[in-house]
Formats: sequence, C-alpha cells, structure tokens
Amino acid sequence: MPDLISVIVFLMDLQSMFDHLVDITEPICQRIDSNLASMSMMIKHHIAPILREFVHISLLILTSV
Repeated sequence: MPDLISVIVFLMDLQSMFDHLVDITEPICQRIDSNLASMSMMIKHHIAPILREFVHISLLILTSV
C-alpha cells in the first residue's frame, strides 16, 4: 500500500506541473492565436477542479483501507 503522504505530494505536484505548463504555453499560444490561448486557460480552469476531486477521492480510498 502506498504511503499516504507520498500519494498526496505526488498528486499536488501533478497539479502544480500542469498549472506551470499552461502558464508557460499560454503566452506562446497568445502570440500564435488568441482563441487558442483562451482555450488553454479554459482547460486549466476545468482541469484543476477535476484534479482536486481526484485527490479528495484518493484520500478517501487510502484512509478507508
């Protein structure tokens, strides 16, 4: 069984990495196509709650075992 703290840290790092990737690519997309840039920000705002929910569910599963 994985260590609970390790799983939490991994999932938080995953979300942080995703946010950072969007922050890096958004200005590039803005230069290429402003519609593309707005889509990347929209995706970021839709993915973040999904990742948070995944973390929450994972914590519930790991703590119930």
